Amino acid sequence: MSESRTLPAPASRNALALLRFPDRRTGWVVVAAASLDAPPAGLDERVQALHQAVPMVGARLRGEVWHQGAPPEPLVVDGEPLGAGVLLDPFRLAAESPLRVLVGAGGARVAVACHHAAFDGLGLVALLAALLGGPLPRPPALARGGRPPAALRGLLGRMARPADRVAPSPRAPASDALAVREVALPGPGVTARLAAAAVAAAGARNARMGRPWRRVGINLGLAGPGQTGPDPPAARGDADAAGAGGSASPGDPGQVEAGNRSRYRRVDLLAGEPVAPVVVAALASPREPVDQVWSPRLGALLGPVARRCSDSLLVSNVGRRAVPGATRLDFFPVARGRSAVAVGAAGLPGGLSTVSLRARDLSTEDAEALLADIVARLEAGA
Repeated sequence: MSESRTLPAPASRNALALLRFPDRRTGWVVVAAASLDAPPAGLDERVQALHQAVPMVGARLRGEVWHQGAPPEPLVVDGEPLGAGVLLDPFRLAAESPLRVLVGAGGARVAVACHHAAFDGLGLVALLAALLGGPLPRPPALARGGRPPAALRGLLGRMARPADRVAPSPRAPASDALAVREVALPGPGVTARLAAAAVAAAGARNARMGRPWRRVGINLGLAGPGQTGPDPPAARGDADAAGAGGSASPGDPGQVEAGNRSRYRRVDLLAGEPVAPVVVAALASPREPVDQVWSPRLGALLGPVARRCSDSLLVSNVGRRAVPGATRLDFFPVARGRSAVAVGAAGLPGGLSTVSLRARDLSTEDAEALLADIVARLEAGA
């Protein structure tokens, strides 16, 4: 199949929902990283092969149409690649690939970043696995059919009664704070347990800082329709399979799709209400938040009140994924909205998982402290 036929033209509904999003402070940069038992070999060649398999790796966006372009060149950095400023820089999609590849710490760490309009969380992890010697993914089938049913009620409720934000640090950091910890996450229902722990920890932070925590809004990233990825349920460690898209190809169960087919669900509750049951019900619902299906007219109308509709937290779990040579897998979803706090989870088959926290308005110290509280509540069964 030629590259021109595998690039959406115009961009897909998922991509347009992000490109037309009225909050311009959000850069839509998704990040994944792996710790390795040995430096990666043949990375330049793997990038070229990946570009042939998934042309979006080298695409350029002009207006709302993707065009062919050159793939990214791996960038070698000193120390931890998550600390390299270029990793989280906003993408200039007209002039650069929507994928970045950074190698650091003497080859023991590899990080990849993408623009969410091109790839979702599971798609990004599939690209990382391929770069490290795993199977090459394929582009997702071009979207067909109508839009999913939309949950207008949730949007109207947020406009009337905005969700409270996680209390920011007194001094805003220059860039997103990233924090990650290893933790055991056995059994099903990981996303619901993670959301409950995050809500409780954020509520405790707000109470200490004298900030309100009465109405809580959670955005849940999950896989697209029928997409749970290539791993069997026993390997995922999370039966609800909430993630950020990506799937096994229907024609070849061993080949993974890498694109943006993410879906979202919205949860609104009062502080003190049980979180996990509401999250489980939301994940089972077919209704997607209406503001994930933007038209230019709707975006223009809601732009002035977009902050009122934003979330307290975003929670996204990509489950357990096979990454050759990796000893740890980290995943950082997008932090957006008034709170701009996102909690992620990822893991390798048969090993520990990681829980991450990404925040635009928290200092590194505050992000680390909030994540430590989340992990402590997870381990205590919160």
